[in-house]
Amino acid sequence: MICNSIDQDTSLKIIKLKNEEVTKESYKYGIQLFGLFKKSELQEIVLWVGTACQYLKFKYYLKNGKVIFYFERQDDIFSLADLSNPPRGPGPNTFERHCYLKNEQLIYMEDIGKKTYFDSGFNLIKTLNDVKFYKLLLNKRYKEGLLTLH
Repeated sequence: MICNSIDQDTSLKIIKLKNEEVTKESYKYGIQLFGLFKKSELQEIVLWVGTACQYLKFKYYLKNGKVIFYFERQDDIFSLADLSNPPRGPGPNTFERHCYLKNEQLIYMEDIGKKTYFDSGFNLIKTLNDVKFYKLLLNKRYKEGLLTLH
């Protein structure tokens, strides 16, 4: 699968953006955006978001500039019942969403685990617009030469 070959390719170059480089919104535990490039082509986008209640991870695998696989993972930091005394570390809920796309159309989606309180469902148009924005940011930084090795 193309996702495995991208994840295992140590020749990829990485662009890493943090917090205000990505968004004007503020998150309790920050936000990080990574772009993995082979030559000048963006292969994968990874977004980490740390909110007050969750850790969110989004991965977008690209082929010829288009999303072919989307992965989302939500880990609750604590349950909503524990808001007055939140423990550290992962909470009781973990949820994953796997989406396969062809020509920017959803062809298969699988949800795994218990949906969290904050899950708003999958929105293909929003996802593609987010990717478009992330690609613009990452490609701009790539052209500026701000790279590290994978």
